[in-house]
Amino acid sequence: MGIFDDVGKKITTTGNSALQKTKEMAETMKINSRISSEQAGIDSAYREIGRIYFEKFGDNPDGSMEQYISSIRRANENIQAYRQNLIDIKGSVQCPSCGAEVDNRSKFCNVCGAEIVSRPTGRPEDGASDTAMKTCVNCGAQMSADNSFCTNCGTKQDG
Repeated sequence: MGIFDDVGKKITTTGNSALQKTKEMAETMKINSRISSEQAGIDSAYREIGRIYFEKFGDNPDGSMEQYISSIRRANENIQAYRQNLIDIKGSVQCPSCGAEVDNRSKFCNVCGAEIVSRPTGRPEDGASDTAMKTCVNCGAQMSADNSFCTNCGTKQDG
């Protein structure tokens, strides 16, 4: 029966060793998670420091920061141009009051009701619409069902 005792001891030793490795692995993962969390906090603080520096000293940056400030300005200009391209592709204009994207044929903003004064000629009407339509309670114009204000007369719509 000595052989069974030896096998039993080996199984017990192996089981204890596996349990210890599992505990070590769990503790290692916990510590690595804490490290990642702290690093994320540091990275967030660095971004905030950069944003604050840009806002305070962007017009008169330290020489070592000038290239970064210029890079941010170029990127912001590009983003604005890309956003305008998207608006143009959709046949929209930006509301001068609230900044919402409004169909370029609208006379009034469907979000805030402000008059859309200058409307560039955009894409031609294609007739078919994928959105549900409703009729204005004031002038009877057809508009998207999700409009809060009539795009023809500016009247606030119910519901």
